[in-house]
Amino acid sequence: MNPRFLIAFALSAAVATLLIKLCFTPVNRAVSNPDPAPAPNVYQDATVLHVGKSPVGSPASIPPEARTIQDWNQLGLKGLLNLEKKDYPSIDRAQLQAYLLHTNESVDALLVANALFDTDPSFLGTALERYPRDPRVLFATALSDQFQDQRKTALESLLEHDPENAYALYLASSHSFDQNDYDSAISLLKEGVQKNHLESYRIHNWQAAQEFFQHLGFSSDVANGLAAVPVFRAPHPAQLLVPYLKELESHYDSLIKSDQTVEALELAALAIETGNSLSQGQDEDLQAEYIGLALEASFLEKLDPNLDYQYFPDGVPILRSSVQNQEVQLNELLMAMMESVPKATNLQLAHYLDRVKLFGDRAANQWLVAQIQGP
Repeated sequence: MNPRFLIAFALSAAVATLLIKLCFTPVNRAVSNPDPAPAPNVYQDATVLHVGKSPVGSPASIPPEARTIQDWNQLGLKGLLNLEKKDYPSIDRAQLQAYLLHTNESVDALLVANALFDTDPSFLGTALERYPRDPRVLFATALSDQFQDQRKTALESLLEHDPENAYALYLASSHSFDQNDYDSAISLLKEGVQKNHLESYRIHNWQAAQEFFQHLGFSSDVANGLAAVPVFRAPHPAQLLVPYLKELESHYDSLIKSDQTVEALELAALAIETGNSLSQGQDEDLQAEYIGLALEASFLEKLDPNLDYQYFPDGVPILRSSVQNQEVQLNELLMAMMESVPKATNLQLAHYLDRVKLFGDRAANQWLVAQIQGP
């Protein structure tokens, strides 16, 4: 795999969310407590000091672990920017249980609980029992390693609910790869590439998490920032396929060695088409764009630039140049974002998060850069 693939993947994760230093991978849980046992309650009433702590001065001078909700609200979104993961507010399981009771175990509350305590399958299990046809529950089940037996059924139901959802098709393709059903995986990948609709329910999850943090007492803006942490945003389908893209390359190489040139070129065309659909901002996700560009670049490098291929009428050199230009543009946007975010006001950051929800990562990032650096 091209080394740019992993570098770009890490960089795009930083752009995808306001919390630049909380770069994520699908397995990280930035605000979760993986231990099912209750965590220390850091969400004390704003008028009560933490035991053993006597914080004085401005909220910014108070260590993160000693801050009350009132402190966080005074700091605003900028107070979240420089946190290390270990300093991020932890969640008390008892508070989560109280919230579930308050909402009568609503589907939103159960999915928030599942995101925060993902090692405990009981929350998603309850959601699956109470809301077996809810697409958000089916989606979470299809992503869960703890519900392997239910994943296939959940995927079938999800595709039945929304047959145009490319995300569901990518998930199904990923599942077929896991089952070593290569033909089915490729067929599903081909079908997914033809779809223009990607629904990950990330905005639903984000809104549900924001409501939870507001219920704890955080201001709307700070709650919005806390909810933006990727634990509440499903991994992009391209992320899910990352482990299998290497297999595509290996299969291509084996086809070439066995003189199955036509089959190899068909596979290369599919890989490049998949990458292109992602890199063109199919759902305004910069992480997907980076992964798509890396996939295109990896297979384009395998092709002879001096030959004409019927699958690539524009020619390999032009395609390579286009991919390189897109990479440059995305990297420039990333660098501009890293310079702009620390200079933004709390209000600008709040507007930025709202724009991510409404218009996607790219449009929101371009807006914030223009606000700070000018058009």
